[in-house]
Parts: sequence; C-alpha cells; structure tokens
Amino acid sequence: MSLPAYLKYIGLTILFAVATVNFTRTTLSVIESSKRLDEAKTEVSGLEDEKANLEKELEYKQSNEYVEKEARNKLGLVQPGEELFVVSQVLGTAAHNEEADVVAKKNLDNLHLWFELFL
Repeated sequence: MSLPAYLKYIGLTILFAVATVNFTRTTLSVIESSKRLDEAKTEVSGLEDEKANLEKELEYKQSNEYVEKEARNKLGLVQPGEELFVVSQVLGTAAHNEEADVVAKKNLDNLHLWFELFL
C-alpha cells in the first residue's frame, strides 16, 4: 500500500474516533438533560398540587363559614338568640378526681390535715 493511501486510512480512522467521542458526549449530554427535565416536570407537578391545595385553603379561610367557626371557637362569640354553654371539665378525668380529693380533705379535722402535710 502506498504512503498517501496509508495516511488517508490513518486520517479517516482518527476522524472516525473523534466523531465517535463527540457523538458519545452529545448522547450522554442529551440523556442527562432528559433526566433533569423529568425531575423538573415532577417538581412542577408537585408545586402545582401544593398551589391548588393552598388556593382551596385560602378560599375556605376567606369564607363566612370559617370566620364564623373561628369566632365561635376562639372568641366564644354566639349568634343572636343562641346561648353559650362552657363545659369546664369532662367527668372522670384526673382533674375531677383531684377536686374530689380536695373536698374529701376539707372534711378532715385539723390534726389529720397537719399529719398529711408532713408525710
């Protein structure tokens, strides 16, 4: 084989190797960009869901129903003609039992009360 033909094959081989490397880099770059695009789409979808939930919450909190509920629960307000009942404790709780103990201690005489104080 002559020298110009040999150089021609070497040049084509080098050119083919460079083209292969560049094609591989481009392919990897496209794959990486595709992954980032999928992640961004997932994030956008999550943010859109969060936005929809926040808009629903805002709409509810701007409604008269929410304002009335908060006024009743936090401020103790009532509508005209209604009566407000306040239940201080639920029967059978520990606070109720402590109150019963205090009443029982009031029935003891002073000697027993001093004795319990120092025990």
